[in-house]
Amino acid sequence: MTCDINDLADFASLLADESRKVINKYFRKNITISIKNDNTQATNVDIEVEELLRQIIKNRYEGHQIVGEEIINEKKIDNSGIKWVLDPIDGTRAFIHGKPTFGTLIAVIKNDLPIVGLIDQPIQKERWISFNNKTNYNGNLVKSSNNTDINKARLEATSPLMFSEDSYKKFLKIVSSVSSVSWGADCYAYGMLANGYVDIVCEQGMKFWDYAALIPIIEGSGGKISDWTGKRLDETSDGAVLASANEKIHEKALKILNN
Repeated sequence: MTCDINDLADFASLLADESRKVINKYFRKNITISIKNDNTQATNVDIEVEELLRQIIKNRYEGHQIVGEEIINEKKIDNSGIKWVLDPIDGTRAFIHGKPTFGTLIAVIKNDLPIVGLIDQPIQKERWISFNNKTNYNGNLVKSSNNTDINKARLEATSPLMFSEDSYKKFLKIVSSVSSVSWGADCYAYGMLANGYVDIVCEQGMKFWDYAALIPIIEGSGGKISDWTGKRLDETSDGAVLASANEKIHEKALKILNN
């Protein structure tokens, strides 16, 4: 099946509409929590949403590869080069705690390049979607901050627990250089960066499904996103992610991390 990028973006939005229905049904209700092999938490909602999205994708694009956080991934069975990358609830801890800073992440990868990225915050009804190098927030184009002064930068990270001892020392160099630091926003922080409210997000320990959708979102708003050495993120990256509002402040943050 020939896949037009506009059709893929529309279909990603349809998937997010369906995930919203399930997540809203369970938010701040009784849920089942389990501990995965990597010692992270999952809920019955994570699994239900991913199973639903996988089935909808298979019904529409039978041969597309699907990669997700919660379910064993399958080999691709067609030659389209299309891969769907799903994180049904990015920020499971926030979801468990009843905090609306989690989100559903959906990415479309073609020939190893992310061409569609989507963040959906179902409780607050906020959605970022990016394709054709443009990022929309609830239907409106957004632009990241033009601040290039790192001493005036606003920094986000999900948790100090996500860093190794060595990487946390590097992270603290960024902390000491910026004007303010806020914690705990998961993927929502990247949406705030795209909207111009955050200048830098610096994190470690992320998986492919945690950042695949974020790449088009950040780049489409005018920002930069890479690993901590400045290399483009892909499926083989080491999980260290740096996102910045623009190229100049990104270069300054990279220099601090690597000095």
